[in-house]
Amino acid sequence: SLIMLLSITMGMNLTAFADEKQVVSFDLNPVKSYTIYQGAYDTFDEYGDGRYYLNYFNNNDELVLNYSDNTTEKFYYSLKDEEFKNGNRVVFLNNYDFYFDGLGETAFTTELEETGIKKEIPITVVENPYKSFKVLPTPFDVVDNGGEDFYQPKFYTGCTIEAKLANNIEMYKWLDGDLFVNSSGEYLYAGLDSLGRTETSTLCHIYTITDDEKLKILGLVSLPITIIENPVDTFELIPTKTYEISGDSVDDSGKGWCSDLPEFNEGDIINLKFIDGNIEKFVFKNGKFRSSSGNVIDAEFTEIEPAKPGETTIGTVTLTRYYKSTTVKVIITNRTSSGGSTGGGAIGGGGFVPALTPEDTDKKDDDKKPETKPSETTPAPSISKKPATVTANKPQAKQKAVVVTWKPAKNVDGYEIQVATDKKFKKNKKSVKVNKKKAKKKTVKNLKKNKKYYVRVRSYKIVNGKKVYGKWSKVKAVKTK
Repeated sequence: SLIMLLSITMGMNLTAFADEKQVVSFDLNPVKSYTIYQGAYDTFDEYGDGRYYLNYFNNNDELVLNYSDNTTEKFYYSLKDEEFKNGNRVVFLNNYDFYFDGLGETAFTTELEETGIKKEIPITVVENPYKSFKVLPTPFDVVDNGGEDFYQPKFYTGCTIEAKLANNIEMYKWLDGDLFVNSSGEYLYAGLDSLGRTETSTLCHIYTITDDEKLKILGLVSLPITIIENPVDTFELIPTKTYEISGDSVDDSGKGWCSDLPEFNEGDIINLKFIDGNIEKFVFKNGKFRSSSGNVIDAEFTEIEPAKPGETTIGTVTLTRYYKSTTVKVIITNRTSSGGSTGGGAIGGGGFVPALTPEDTDKKDDDKKPETKPSETTPAPSISKKPATVTANKPQAKQKAVVVTWKPAKNVDGYEIQVATDKKFKKNKKSVKVNKKKAKKKTVKNLKKNKKYYVRVRSYKIVNGKKVYGKWSKVKAVKTK
């Protein structure tokens, strides 16, 4: 009968569910103990207490999954891929922050992704060789961004980190992006948190690369912020020749998008008009736009409009500190070969520059880092690793825009954001580059009103002058206002 058939079917389903192998617990066996520096906080809570966050594991750490059928499965952490792997199978552990004001043993909490299973892992807090940090100039000024909901402060020429150790003080001058360097060629990295329009300070994370090529937080300092009037009115870019770049994907309409962005040509000119009426000319040479008086202006390609291979499209060039943009023509050459004009990407800079190798002197891509060999205590990051997979958060809906946030990945040079109106990212796709390694927020504008969009994020790193991309994050959906 129908009732008997339903009973049998339901019984089969319940039995199948009961017999399904599920993870009931896990064990983590570190190859070596985890340590962090005292006072090297990643964030502060609402009471002003510093909190630690362990954001890495050791190479070959063993993760054992215990299943409901009494079987086990072992995964090993790959520092290269930043994943726990068993063949083609991958699992992730999410770590929670904790507070411990002192030296000695404590523990942090880690969670097996998508299971909710948590576990405490022992950790030791050791003495921090750095006693304090100061970011100069103080206060740190941020140019008004013309009405955005938040600011993303950026370092610029003249910024300095004063690092106080037990017996001396080291001065690190800003070189490019998040990179600072001292007179001995040793590097420090600093990441700036974004802040809202009503805030007056942000957090500066000071960190380095340890000898096992892992990011190690050295300290956290609150940076006072002063919002200043934008001194720039408009600017124009005069290219010496048309920019070219190859497309890497084509949708149903035949339009293509590019993973890479064009490079500036030697001799390109930026004519900068200030609000006081003065005009200053900057010429691109040796990777920088520099005026006759020695001033340097930061500029970069930030976006390319989609176009069919062989067509001419529009590229957006932005003054990175001053929130001013202009457009230039870019040709999409084809889908496979590498395009690009001569020259390199622009970088901010000037002032202090450490002694570099001849190879360093010839670098012109703004995403490349100098290859001066640092000391053994702060080796430069390896660019041979595969970029890390990004964890994206739920996007925030705005008027014809979405605010995309994510957890910054380690050992990367930047991020790419894609939004589209379908899960396969074929319809109304828009790609945005974020050329900042510790960025964690970006507003994607000029979208359709009251439209559902799908969002994903991936990281990239520069390898031999080319962008190499990591895996896309999990897709998130949001509807614009």
